[in-house]
Amino acid sequence: MSPRRLQAGFSLLELIVVVVLVILLFSVAAMRLLPLRGEAEKVHVLRVHGSVQAALALQLSERVLRGKLDGIDELARENPLAWLSHAPPQAPGSGCAALAAGHWGWCEANRTLRYQLRYPQYFENLSESASVLRFRVAVDRDNGQLKRVAFEALDGLPVLREDIINGRSE
Repeated sequence: MSPRRLQAGFSLLELIVVVVLVILLFSVAAMRLLPLRGEAEKVHVLRVHGSVQAALALQLSERVLRGKLDGIDELARENPLAWLSHAPPQAPGSGCAALAAGHWGWCEANRTLRYQLRYPQYFENLSESASVLRFRVAVDRDNGQLKRVAFEALDGLPVLREDIINGRSE
């Protein structure tokens, strides 16, 4: 009778196979999940945009109900994020300077609300250097008559690159 050898663990080959499988699964999951960052950022921008539009409507309604129609022009000079009860992350100081990725900033000089994209590679219709989205409150009058009050995106709202989102990245 030959002595029986007890196996105390995994062989080196088994360990290498398991490591390769884990790496393969991780890379497949990463390729599927990473584009979701762009979708999440677009949803964040659209959520803040919609919240500011609703807050602008409330500010406008309040001024109309109180009979302060002359105060409507002031809306274009105020930081719209100040109207929100839960404001998104804002850059300290002036929003005219460079913003950290994923932060909002109010630029008093040109009265624009700016957002620095965190993942600009997932968006189309952006120039190479324009990873900052700009918004403003517009109060339009015609012969002294109020025509329009709106919160508008100066560069358009972000559009996701479908080739990346659908997994057809170059």
